[in-house]
Amino acid sequence: MQYADLTDRISGESVDTWDVHYRAMRRLEAGDDIYLMSVGQESDSSSPAGVVDAAVESLRNARHHYTAVDGESGLREAIARRHSKLCGAAVDADCVVVFAGAQNAIVANASWYYVLVVAIILVSTFAIALTRFGEIKLGPDHAQPDYSLFSWFAMLFAA
Repeated sequence: MQYADLTDRISGESVDTWDVHYRAMRRLEAGDDIYLMSVGQESDSSSPAGVVDAAVESLRNARHHYTAVDGESGLREAIARRHSKLCGAAVDADCVVVFAGAQNAIVANASWYYVLVVAIILVSTFAIALTRFGEIKLGPDHAQPDYSLFSWFAMLFAA
């Protein structure tokens, strides 16, 4: 397989993605007091007994499924009570949400936005393709495509 010239130009020791990680591992093994945060590392120490017990109890009680999108009601109620106590303002648990992560929050609250953006992009792409702008050639006038339209689409959707 032949790679693009750009591959040779950007390769080298200074761009090795794992270089920092491996150097940090060597320093850690040498006894240096550093925090290794390059990848999710497992600790050599055991999990606290309370954490293990809670995990086992959750498994035994079939609490190993996805939580509700807006969070577990017990946790939301506890947060509402704590907020009310700290701020002196009544807070209802229905006003509290606890998302499992950013993706969950986005899907729950902004999926309409993504659908709208995709629709705008698709309409714009077709509008450009079907007007005179769709005839613009990228490259010199005498240039020929390196790949057929079928190959180009295959590479586009395979990536």
